[in-house]
Amino acid sequence: MQYFFISAFTEELIFRGILLYILTDKTGIQKAALISAAAFGIYHWFSYGMFGNEIIPMLYIFLITSLAGYVWGIAFVKSKTILLPLGLHFGWNLISSLVQKSQPYGEIIFHQVSKAALSDLNKLFASIFMGIFPSILMYIALYLMFRKKKLL
Repeated sequence: MQYFFISAFTEELIFRGILLYILTDKTGIQKAALISAAAFGIYHWFSYGMFGNEIIPMLYIFLITSLAGYVWGIAFVKSKTILLPLGLHFGWNLISSLVQKSQPYGEIIFHQVSKAALSDLNKLFASIFMGIFPSILMYIALYLMFRKKKLL
């Protein structure tokens, strides 16, 4: 659990606490949020060891991490503190580690009882849904939390 907090804390300091904060003054909130989110997505190519892989997995990682980075950028700008995006990021990492079989604790929690074969199209939709849906939920939560303030 300490690893998830430290990684989320470090990434939030870099991408929201420094990059987004500095860019907001120079480019405006919208551009700053997009640039910070894109940098966050590219960073995850390195942290996930994506170079040398095919382009589709790289685009997928870029999409889901950039979208999350954008939502956390909104959280930073609207809350005027790094604590909200830090909490969202830490929660994302922790829950991912518990529910995704590919993560360290996912293998402990999951026990396969049966297996259904999915078509390639269904696998694509499931992967996109699992990657994007949490960011959509966080965006909706932020919208409801800050509905009196216009989101980016």
